[in-house]
Amino acid sequence: MFETIDQILSFAGVAIAILWCVRCAGPGSSRCLVETGDRAVGLREDSVIAAVLAYLFGAMVLSGVSQTIFSEAADVRSGLMVGNGAQIVGLLACFEIGSRLFRGGAKSFVFGGAGASGTLSVLAFVGLSVVSLGVCPLVHDWTVVAVRYFANGYEFPSHPTILALGGEGVGFFVVAGLWIGASVIAPLAEEAFFRGILQTFLCNAFGSRRTAIILSSVAFGFVHFPQPQAIPALVVLGVVLGYSYERSGSLVVPFAIHAIFNLKTLIWYAVSGSPE
Repeated sequence: MFETIDQILSFAGVAIAILWCVRCAGPGSSRCLVETGDRAVGLREDSVIAAVLAYLFGAMVLSGVSQTIFSEAADVRSGLMVGNGAQIVGLLACFEIGSRLFRGGAKSFVFGGAGASGTLSVLAFVGLSVVSLGVCPLVHDWTVVAVRYFANGYEFPSHPTILALGGEGVGFFVVAGLWIGASVIAPLAEEAFFRGILQTFLCNAFGSRRTAIILSSVAFGFVHFPQPQAIPALVVLGVVLGYSYERSGSLVVPFAIHAIFNLKTLIWYAVSGSPE
């Protein structure tokens, strides 16, 4: 059943992606992304660096705290505490930066306002969600095939969440924390930074929304370097998320698509034992 669903999603996702690319490259492409002025006043390199440092500082402090609480550093609970905690610290930092520098404050940062280039219909949201669920797994599979062709025998590392869920003796609350972290906390934190802060900064710096989407998507993909086979697929996902953000002006839209993408992976793993 899961293979059939994946095949349907892949076919529909590729078809929608082709139509989307044709529309954005052909006549009337100006309607895809509208160039507008800065949506954040004073958002410079220091703001981006501050958000990154907040995440790293949170991870460092929580790592030290977890070592005093848990007997082993490799304890799943320790990783959960550091991972989710650092994401929350980074999210709060992005929210503080956005509330101070975005026109309209926190409401504009989260829900859009001045500087939003348009709207995104329910149909477009569903279409972009299908693209993320259908095209990204294909890109991942093609990447795995390519790597195996050039480096036969290479062992692909699994995502830490999948490894933790597959561990022995994992309690209910740890499992719940892993699911909440992957489907809620991580999408919130990553969209707040990569779309809300980084993409906005790049858009203001280069004066081009397309350039901002591409560069922030590449950064989004490569930050997941511990799973190199997933980088190309996540760059594609970043393009989908970045486009949805520019069209809607709201972080809610890319967060929802991101959460659906992660949740599908978790459900597939929980039911079939495989994240694919």
